[in-house]
Amino acid sequence: MILGINGIRLVVKRSGVARAIEAILKNLDELEHPFTDVRVYTPTPLDAATVLPRMARNVVLPSRMPHGWWEQVTLPLGHGGHGLLLCPSYIQPLLPGCPTFLIHHGSYEGFPQAFDWWTLRKAHLMYALSAWRATGVSTVSEFSRRDMKRYYGIPTDRV
Repeated sequence: MILGINGIRLVVKRSGVARAIEAILKNLDELEHPFTDVRVYTPTPLDAATVLPRMARNVVLPSRMPHGWWEQVTLPLGHGGHGLLLCPSYIQPLLPGCPTFLIHHGSYEGFPQAFDWWTLRKAHLMYALSAWRATGVSTVSEFSRRDMKRYYGIPTDRV
C-alpha cells in the first residue's frame, strides 16, 4: 500500500510542522504499518540534510503555482487515487481522490492576535473545510481536539 505525504513544509520556511514531518519519517522504519511505498511529495527537491526512511522516496511535483494551489491541484493530481495521503500541515486537497489523514493543531484560532484579519479568515475557511473533508483527523492534544469541535463543529469522536 502507498503512503503519500505532503512534504511541502520541508522545502519552505521551516516550522514546527516540518519538524513533525521529520519525526514521522524518522520513525517509519521502526513502526509496524501496511505501507510498502512511502512518497514524500514536494514542489522542489528535498535538501541533502533531510533523511528519509529506507522505504521512502522524494517525489518532486514541480509547479509554477503558489504553494496553496500546489496543495490543491498539483498534489492530488500527482498522488491520484493511490493509497493514503497524509496531510500534516492542517490543510488537505479539497478534492483528493483518495483517503486522507489530516493532522491539525489550530494555532490560528488559539492565538488570533498573532495574525492579520485576512490570514485568519483564509486559515479558518481552509482548516474547517479540510477537517470536514478528511477521512481521518488527528491532533496534538485533548485541548486541540475540543477546539476542533468549538471552532469547526467537528464531532470529537471524529478526531
